[in-house]
Amino acid sequence: MKKFISKITLLCLLFLPQLTNLQALEITNFSAFGGMVNITVALDDLDKQAMVRCIVYNEKGKPVAQQTGYIMGVGTIYISAPTSSNTTAKCDEKK
Repeated sequence: MKKFISKITLLCLLFLPQLTNLQALEITNFSAFGGMVNITVALDDLDKQAMVRCIVYNEKGKPVAQQTGYIMGVGTIYISAPTSSNTTAKCDEKK
């Protein structure tokens, strides 16, 4: 039983960095019109700098465009993409 608990503890420690970065950024503003998508992203630590990749999805949930940009705390990613009223986006920090 003690070995089992040790293995679980080791696994938790190995995956802790990935788990703590799950909410490292959030989309704070999104607009899509006239073939242009503007996505404002804020990092959880405004003093942090990061490469961010945003992907634009159409009304069927299929990716139609992506852009990677460097932001410092808060920044806007501009993407030329087909737009509709159901256009969505997701952004992640690149490692």
